[in-house]
Amino acid sequence: MRAASPAHILLAAAVFALASPASSESTNARPCDNGAGPPNDPAAAGYDERLIGVCQLENTDNTFAFKPSIRDQGNVTFAVRSCSPDGASETCEFATPYAVRLTGPTTRNGKKFVLEGAQDEADVTLTYSSSGISEALSPGEFSGLFPGGANGQLVPATINVSLQNLGKLKSTTYSGTFTLGVDQCGDNDSGGPTPCDGTKPVTRLATGEEVTFTINLVIDAEIRISGLEDMALVADGTGAYLDSQQFCVYTTSGALYRITADSQNGSGNFLLQGTTQSLQYETVVSALAGSSEALQEAVISSNTWLGHPQPDCNGYAEENMRIDIRVPPAEIGSATETSYSDTLTLTVEVE
Repeated sequence: MRAASPAHILLAAAVFALASPASSESTNARPCDNGAGPPNDPAAAGYDERLIGVCQLENTDNTFAFKPSIRDQGNVTFAVRSCSPDGASETCEFATPYAVRLTGPTTRNGKKFVLEGAQDEADVTLTYSSSGISEALSPGEFSGLFPGGANGQLVPATINVSLQNLGKLKSTTYSGTFTLGVDQCGDNDSGGPTPCDGTKPVTRLATGEEVTFTINLVIDAEIRISGLEDMALVADGTGAYLDSQQFCVYTTSGALYRITADSQNGSGNFLLQGTTQSLQYETVVSALAGSSEALQEAVISSNTWLGHPQPDCNGYAEENMRIDIRVPPAEIGSATETSYSDTLTLTVEVE
């Protein structure tokens, strides 16, 4: 019985020694260096910190100004060291491929990443890219492999932020805090090519030591007026001359706006100018599904209106505003010329 006891202890020690390279873990304590020793002993404390470094990402705030016309909102930029020393070598010689896993706020079904706002969520696609390889990351799942760098080289990497529900956002700011895990060789620590063949040390970021960073999307309310054309006033059969047209006012974040109308020929009044004579006219703006207001020249409207959430009102298929121009019969009755014109400027301002 006594002879069996030392053999049992020796076997356990041998199994432990073989398992240690695969189970060693990093805390990203050396994020931005080249992974050179010391320590050079694979069994020494801190040896595995040489293998992985995620540089200039930990605890960063990455803020992007909202771009309403494109999905691509910007890139989070950083660099990754993923290498393996040749045993007790002082240099981290071998470029070691690695997989990443991203966790953070998601939709209820857990299938999409989101940035959270006060009124709603922004669905985002987060795409990891490095060394010419790109992959849209799935929440909580490891990616395929990305190349490491030989001799401890820091290899540039990005996480692209792409907005999915473009034009439907209601909040003014969105934010999400994410954690990035790194696992050298992914799930194949011993069955791949060197150094993923079990002959070289590999590691991963330990649970709870993943790299944390924040993505913010800031939506300054944006506004645009479009779709206006020249107008030719015609008689309406009652002695007045008039014309109308629809146009588009787009705003982000569900913003309200006001309108000011300026007459080139007027000063306190809207005036059509002939060669020597001018005629006053009326200007009324209306929401197609809301209120209207007779504007005063160069005075901002008292009403506010809700902008359309799509640039150019979905290709002008859903124009949301109307302008009516009218010269009253009394002005027409006093006209001594046959042609009058004015340039009317509409200015829209976010409330």
